[in-house]
Amino acid sequence: MGDCMKRYEIDEKKRYLEEWESSNKSALAFCKEKNLSYPTFSNWRKKPKPIQSLQFIEVNQSLESKLLHEDQTESCSNIAIEKDKLKIIIPHNVNKTDLYIVLNLLGLLP
Repeated sequence: MGDCMKRYEIDEKKRYLEEWESSNKSALAFCKEKNLSYPTFSNWRKKPKPIQSLQFIEVNQSLESKLLHEDQTESCSNIAIEKDKLKIIIPHNVNKTDLYIVLNLLGLLP
């Protein structure tokens, strides 16, 4: 049978990354010591910080022009995001995590 890949929770990844940063060891040495896969650990280092630490930023004019508000007559309007030929309607009550994922996939985040 093939090897089972261990899935790590966000908190676990964050703890390992923080521990490595304060260890003054190379990533490879740290992974060997902790019995972690070096390629997996390297991927964690490349990915953005966990979504829990996401903070909203001021929208610049070029990004603002991509965000179009629709149905202004309704008290709860949706947001439409257009990029190239793609148009996505986002419900007004979307949660922070889902909004982050959509904006990131569209390449609209810095």
